[in-house]
Amino acid sequence: MTHATTLAPAAASTRLSPGALHRRLWQCAVGSVLVLLLIASSFILRDNLQRLGLSVGFDLLQRPAGFQIGVSLLPYAPTDSIAYAILVGALNTVMLVVLAGICATVLGVAIGLARRSVNPLVRGLALGYVELLRNTPLLMQILLWSAVLLKLPPAAKAVQWAGLTLSQRGIYFPSLHLADGRAMALAISLAAALAGALVVRGALRRLRPGAGPGMWNLIATSAGLGVLALGCVGLGVFEVSVPVRRGFNFQGGASLSPEFAAMLIALTLYFAAFIAEIVRNGVDSVARGQWEASQALGLSGLTTLREVVFPQALRMMAPALIAQYVSLIKNSSLAIAIGYPDLFWSVFTTINITGHAIEGVLLLAGAYLVLTLGTSWVLNLWYARLCRKG
Repeated sequence: MTHATTLAPAAASTRLSPGALHRRLWQCAVGSVLVLLLIASSFILRDNLQRLGLSVGFDLLQRPAGFQIGVSLLPYAPTDSIAYAILVGALNTVMLVVLAGICATVLGVAIGLARRSVNPLVRGLALGYVELLRNTPLLMQILLWSAVLLKLPPAAKAVQWAGLTLSQRGIYFPSLHLADGRAMALAISLAAALAGALVVRGALRRLRPGAGPGMWNLIATSAGLGVLALGCVGLGVFEVSVPVRRGFNFQGGASLSPEFAAMLIALTLYFAAFIAEIVRNGVDSVARGQWEASQALGLSGLTTLREVVFPQALRMMAPALIAQYVSLIKNSSLAIAIGYPDLFWSVFTTINITGHAIEGVLLLAGAYLVLTLGTSWVLNLWYARLCRKG
């Protein structure tokens, strides 16, 4: 009897109210109608394509691409498959987005803090930058920087500035490459750097337990990088390659194509303006009492910002920053306007050559969904961890 009495409330709680049941039925009905419309549309599309003599399939991915890609992280030739060409374009997109995201974040944080400067000149310049860059179309900025870089002198009259060589063929600069037979020396340097970082972190935990893990990791990482640099220099791990003009082009060093450089500059400057406002608003959201308490404890302004204010502001800034990074991925497709061979360019070149527009658009949509949703998922995991730590 007691057992039946204890089960009765549970059974009653699972019963849906008339209003909830009505909503569930409506949701099922609407979902069923949408599924039926989707199925009917697919059949209509198939019949129309058959009537026009067009076939839909992804076997075109195995055909030779037949077009050249000027910028590639992987070895590529026009005889490679279309699938490989699209992969090369996707990697170009990832390279552009990662570099632009890092540069925009660094510049945006600096401009955002400058917006809060007590110096009216610095504050005014930062405000002017933000208002100018974020209120002009991104496509216009891309075309502007592309025109500027294409107006540079030819290779024979290239401009040398701060170690850079600027010409119509791109931006050339010295680079490092692994010296022959120095792989073991590099491994020894990496092992010494890791051991040095661990030793420094352990010493800091014992000598300065109140500094916190953030400061320990920062100092230990700096020490590890210092050991790595000393090891690489002392053992001659890397060799410096300097660009040298040979005829109408340059050999040696590293280079950025004019299209890539224009996209990198435009995306960096544009999204840095939005990130600057996010940073400023995030810092302003921290209560004034946090600043006053830190000053009362004798902390400097930089220490207060790094150890007290910024960790709290970061939790407020993270959702907006994630949205900006996702927007950066989507806006990188504007590179097609100046001919940078990214994912968008590769797929649309394939469409122009093969005529398979439906497959191309589906591939393009799927690829950008993977990039944006994957980025959003990873950054949201970081945000959830950040909230748990707070």
